[in-house]
Amino acid sequence: MSSTSAAGAKAILDGAAISSERKLENGESDPAARRRQEEVEALLESARAVLKHREFADAARVIFDRCKALIGASAGYVALLSPEGTENEVLFLDSGSLPCSVDPTLPMPIRGLRAQVYQTGQAAYENDFASSRWAQFMPEGHATLDNVLFAPLTIDSAVVGLLGIANKPGGFSQNDARLATAFGELAAVALSNSRTLEALQSSEHRFHSLVETASDAIICANSSGEIVLWNGGAEGIFGYPAAEAIGQPVTLIMPERFHGRHRKGLKRFLATGKPRIMGRTIDMSGLRSDGSEFPVELSLTSWKAKQETFFAGVIRDVGERKRAEDALRESEAWFRSIYMESPIGIELYDADGHLIDANPACLQIFGISSVEDVRGFALFDDPNLSKEAIAALRRGERVSYEVPFDFEKIKVANLYPTSRSGIIYLSVVLTPLGLNDNDGITGYLVQVLEVTRERVIQEELRESEERFRLLTENATDGIYRFRLDPPGYEYVSPAMTTLFGYEREEWLFDPDLDHKIVHPDDQPLIDRMRTPSGMLTGLVILRCHHKDGAPIWIEHHNAPVQD
Repeated sequence: MSSTSAAGAKAILDGAAISSERKLENGESDPAARRRQEEVEALLESARAVLKHREFADAARVIFDRCKALIGASAGYVALLSPEGTENEVLFLDSGSLPCSVDPTLPMPIRGLRAQVYQTGQAAYENDFASSRWAQFMPEGHATLDNVLFAPLTIDSAVVGLLGIANKPGGFSQNDARLATAFGELAAVALSNSRTLEALQSSEHRFHSLVETASDAIICANSSGEIVLWNGGAEGIFGYPAAEAIGQPVTLIMPERFHGRHRKGLKRFLATGKPRIMGRTIDMSGLRSDGSEFPVELSLTSWKAKQETFFAGVIRDVGERKRAEDALRESEAWFRSIYMESPIGIELYDADGHLIDANPACLQIFGISSVEDVRGFALFDDPNLSKEAIAALRRGERVSYEVPFDFEKIKVANLYPTSRSGIIYLSVVLTPLGLNDNDGITGYLVQVLEVTRERVIQEELRESEERFRLLTENATDGIYRFRLDPPGYEYVSPAMTTLFGYEREEWLFDPDLDHKIVHPDDQPLIDRMRTPSGMLTGLVILRCHHKDGAPIWIEHHNAPVQD
């Protein structure tokens, strides 16, 4: 690999690091992106060590230290396969400040978990080393190992050494194995660089394979602003094949309004060496081969090789993400409008039961002028919330009930200022949030609806029904209610039994009883009373007979009842 190619590798990796940033200065907070940035930065520092140090031991030490620190291990070593291929030759050993009396000159046979990595060429780890079958291979006096992870150093598909780390609190994961594999690959590149030109060329080939398989556009340009590297990601994003793009000015992929700014910025940087956008991720517009513009994230870096300055840019098409962000904002605005305009009171509490927010309907229900007057209010301190409801909520159960809410209790306990007094009736639903996650309850949603008016109406209705019952039960005149479809008696007063001699049950179970007690000549009048269309209403004289056969003349008043 020539020095120019090595510098190009450094620039492309630098650009990859920059693409992981999330414009933290704009207030974005993405733990996954931050972690990715830390990973890439560690890999980049290791990659720089490969380029900086000619001696493998120097580069390997940097790579090992960054790998160990990133993954969180406290001990480890780097070892190379002996020429005979039977032993590990330790390059250096870090015991992590633990006592280790093993003679470092003693041979380290290829066995145990190390042998597995050599055979498979894949990283492997053991999180319970002391109880594993590998523990039998530990020499006396070796530092205590809780867990271990080995990653191969591979050149031309052959494992030529190991990067080993140990004693990570909590144990290793598949992601740790992936990262260790990446550091092992960088160490292998360093080893290759310290050996032969053939190995260097092989490393260059692997590096370019990585660039070509990247989904982001990776573009390099010289100090004249001409494209010198154009990967497959760039072809897919911008629509130009590499043969057409290489040699063209980088303004090829910029909307014309950015051309002048680009030329001035390039000239200024070459003259002063002071960057303005280097090392940052910026939003701008890209230009496809069909002339269409689209939003991109651009990260830039630069390096010098043979007295010439080169630039690398990592460009990501963020059109889909921007559309998703716009849709999310619209959705949030929609839900916010529902929250603010809902006639149902809504309260949001954190995992400890402290009020985060309440909508206007809620404030109105409880006579509160501002949510700031109650922010932080403790849900479980509410004297109107029963102990049973509190226990159910803490178990993660949904609770719903209707309850009289006494404002005097609130005032006596001095829980919050309220303009209301007396007792109101509330329909309340309390829902624990976050139960589908492994973190347990993350908060509580409370929905409140005042039902005082409904309760008053229900009470008035109950009282009215009671008065009607007393009236009908004690009336001397017979009173009944007849259902037209399907026909049948729904209610018969006690006076009906006295008047006709039939028990209430006989009336209720025989819809034709009226025909049996009414004189045949008057039965057409009964039929007209039962006909919805043209119903006979008002006062009618009917000839009837008692159950014992005695004749009875009655005044019958028929009135329709509308449901």
